[in-house]
Amino acid sequence: MGSAMKVMIVGSGGREHALAWKIKKSEIVDEVFCVPGNPGMDEVGPCFEVDPTDLHKMQELVLQVVPDLIVIGPEARSDLVHSRISRNAKNFID
Repeated sequence: MGSAMKVMIVGSGGREHALAWKIKKSEIVDEVFCVPGNPGMDEVGPCFEVDPTDLHKMQELVLQVVPDLIVIGPEARSDLVHSRISRNAKNFID
């Protein structure tokens, strides 16, 4: 098997926390990053205090972290989904 995946979770609610927790348990996932996350999510992986609606800062973070997969929670703004941020990840889930 190839190298383990880096996954970024966008959101700060209970659903995103559950996703982060479950994804982190996967054998193919090495790192989970949360944006902006919450104290519980910080136990799963590092949280970044970036406002998900700030597309410029989100793009900078994606270029810094270089996730293989971005999971966007249901409350995220639709322009985040359709922004150029999605082009920087190999896979993208709405």
